[in-house]
Amino acid sequence: MKKLLNLIALLILAAASLWAEQTVTDMVGRSVTLPDSDEISLVMSGNPTASVFLYSLAPELLGNWNFKMSSQALKIFPPQYAALPVHGTIWGNGKKANDEEILKLNPDVIVLSDTPSSTVGELCDTVQERLGIPVLFVSCEMDLIPQAYEFMGEVLGREDRASLLGDYAGSLMVETKDFTEGLSKSEKKRVYYSLSDQGLNTYPAGVSNAALIELCGAENVITLPYTRKAGPMQISFEEVVKGDPEIIIAGHATRTKPNDGKLYEGGKWAALDSEVFIIPFVPFNAFDKPASVNQLGGIIWLRKILYPESFDYDLEEEMARFYSLFFHI
Repeated sequence: MKKLLNLIALLILAAASLWAEQTVTDMVGRSVTLPDSDEISLVMSGNPTASVFLYSLAPELLGNWNFKMSSQALKIFPPQYAALPVHGTIWGNGKKANDEEILKLNPDVIVLSDTPSSTVGELCDTVQERLGIPVLFVSCEMDLIPQAYEFMGEVLGREDRASLLGDYAGSLMVETKDFTEGLSKSEKKRVYYSLSDQGLNTYPAGVSNAALIELCGAENVITLPYTRKAGPMQISFEEVVKGDPEIIIAGHATRTKPNDGKLYEGGKWAALDSEVFIIPFVPFNAFDKPASVNQLGGIIWLRKILYPESFDYDLEEEMARFYSLFFHI
């Protein structure tokens, strides 16, 4: 009889574990019921911003990427994570994920990350209802990164690691803001963000893709109206000259080719009295896309370039520490 009771108890416990669930309020205010943290073994990223965030927190749970790794990144990336399948996106630009590949992956939960809005909240509801898979929204706003880690740390049962990463992000943001709030207008460095093989594509002031310039206490010298729905806009070289940048930060020359800086060494560019710095792009672009925790590295990099005497750390060592902590490199 005792053995029978023990068996029944074990069966009840096993059944309870199968039904264990948690109900949470995500970062766009939606109430979502999903498996308990102990029952989550696979998480699907719905867009590149979520991919990078999830990888930093719980790479062992990440089921996919939403973009192909660059050849440079593949050389240094942990192979077990570089080999994850690449699906399209559920939210944002780029090739769209189809329902069939999502269902084939069979994740316990899908995560999207972007700036909170009613539109993205409605999308999460639509995808969740259509697929029957819980969908969570996590904010990618820089000020909310600590809260994002705290939220997903609890959801996934990774509280300790979430606290470590969230504390790092929070301290970095506070330190940066404390410094920039003390700068006068005359002390702010003037910066041009240069893209494309001709260096004349850019994002003007006020566009989120160039937000780190102002966040780090500098001025974006291009203040023209943003004339595109997405992507950098083309300007004339005369606009760059008019802006008189002290510093040029250069991104990719093309979608697949990194910038080697040679463009700025001769011709008309050499006539500018500007220092040129190439944005770190391995394993992820540190400055721009995706707009995720990779931008924390962009802050570490950019503020040291802008105001080297005000930040007492070795840039190479601090970047190495960041990549090790967040990206397991």
